[in-house]
Amino acid sequence: SVSSYYHFDSKGNKFKSKWDSFDVDAELERMDREDDTEPTIDISKLKKELKGEITNAHADLWKAQELVDSIVVHDEDMRQQRKLCVNHIDGLMNILDKLKTLFQTEEKR
Repeated sequence: SVSSYYHFDSKGNKFKSKWDSFDVDAELERMDREDDTEPTIDISKLKKELKGEITNAHADLWKAQELVDSIVVHDEDMRQQRKLCVNHIDGLMNILDKLKTLFQTEEKR
């Protein structure tokens, strides 16, 4: 009985394997053609997912804003940190609002 682990028999003869007839150039060509094809994207599905994510992110930012607003400021350093948080939240909300406007504009077309 011959073990499939070894690639040669006891006389030094090489066993046949699937790699003996493997055409590397043909496989590389096939892979190149595969790379050249554009992946198909379901734009309507992607838009729907993004709308949901925008809505969730907006709600999360409002919660964060409420938390920041509840912070009692005791000194100048805390005031500065709170101001940085508020400005960051405002910036993110502006981005989300622009994305919502973009989606609404496309829907009207």
